Amino acid sequence: MINSIIGFSVNNRFFIFMATILLIALGIHSFNELPIDAVPDITNTQVQINTEVKGLVPEEIERMITFPVEYSMNGIPGVDSVRSISRYGISQVTVIFKDDVDIFLARQLVSEKLQSLDLVQNVKPVMGPISTGLGEIFHYSIEAKNPEKDTEKRMLQLMELRSLQDWFIKPRLLSLKGVTEVNTIGGYEKQFFIQPNINKMAKYGIHFDDIENAIERTNINVGGGYIQQTGEQVLVRGLGLLQNISDIKNVVVKRLSSYQLIKIKDIAEVKFDKEIRTGAASVNANESIVGTAFMLLGENSRLVSKRISLKLSDIKKDLPEWVEIKVLYNRSNMVESTLNTVQHNLLMGAGLVILFLLLLVGNIRAAMITSLIIPISLLMTFILMKWQKVSGNLMSLGALDFGIIVDGAVIVVENCVHRIQLKAGDLGRDLERKEIKQVVIDAAIEI
Repeated sequence: MINSIIGFSVNNRFFIFMATILLIALGIHSFNELPIDAVPDITNTQVQINTEVKGLVPEEIERMITFPVEYSMNGIPGVDSVRSISRYGISQVTVIFKDDVDIFLARQLVSEKLQSLDLVQNVKPVMGPISTGLGEIFHYSIEAKNPEKDTEKRMLQLMELRSLQDWFIKPRLLSLKGVTEVNTIGGYEKQFFIQPNINKMAKYGIHFDDIENAIERTNINVGGGYIQQTGEQVLVRGLGLLQNISDIKNVVVKRLSSYQLIKIKDIAEVKFDKEIRTGAASVNANESIVGTAFMLLGENSRLVSKRISLKLSDIKKDLPEWVEIKVLYNRSNMVESTLNTVQHNLLMGAGLVILFLLLLVGNIRAAMITSLIIPISLLMTFILMKWQKVSGNLMSLGALDFGIIVDGAVIVVENCVHRIQLKAGDLGRDLERKEIKQVVIDAAIEI
């Protein structure tokens, strides 16, 4: 069969040429569609379930939250193992599925189980992003060009930076193709603190529940239908959402028998303040806000990182002048280094092959034909990698041995050139095309 393939290839040069062109085009297309990363992602099919619990110690979280969630996951089809961890304020359960289970099917099965759970304190478990252990592809920081020195002013400054991240930058990054999650570390969420005065509350007979109920009743917008007027409908609505500290201070808590209105400002102090937190973020020893972008499972990390970088460049134009964004980590830089390594190996391998063939054979055409084996073999590799869903990375691409790839081609081409020269020497003339074809077939079959 091999002899027939060799004979067909030599005698049908146009067909082989067109097939090679088609192979090259398909290989280039496969390379453009191939997921490129710095290192291979060996993360198994898993779904993380995170539950935020306030006020409970790890022992109670394990007993009341983690165990019920973990126990309910054991009956899901395709589950290989379940592990969990309980820490102050959070419970995390990781459900690991068999490799042949689709990630979206796994998440659907887990979601159905979570809906049937009835946990204490109205806590709500949520699934983690559709990503992997290598999903963190982009880190950036949001900082003030001139950080405030005063503690109170610095706290307000960090609140503003955190608000910019949560309400301006993060939503725009989540709109990008391939971004599944953007996490925020550091800073302070903007919060209004109401600090009641116990003595004043006792004076007017006000309880803490009265303050809470007053805020809930007031902080709402309501619709009032519409009014028909001269053929037009005028929509009516009541605006009650609290916008600032002054609005909160003027919320009515109680009406006395003397028709006096007791407001928040009469019994409490309202101000900005920071919540109790368990971590922070710093850049160059200065507290900052750090954003982390996660890539959707199966996406091309190089392309997604570039999209994020371009989007941040656009966002910078709309930020206040006192705010700056710095890129801390960009996965595309590492990927580009990997591709440069492969490119260097490719050019170096082809160059050495051409040089040694020129020295050994003395035929530039033979050297060029042999060197073409390297890129063509690489493009064939891209086709198979895309078919088998293998990502291109430093291990799968950088470890290609171009010497092994061209070994067979060097031997075959060298033997063909050698046989042609011997045949021409024996006949004392240049060989005709038909004779060259037969010598090439015999020389290739001989190998």
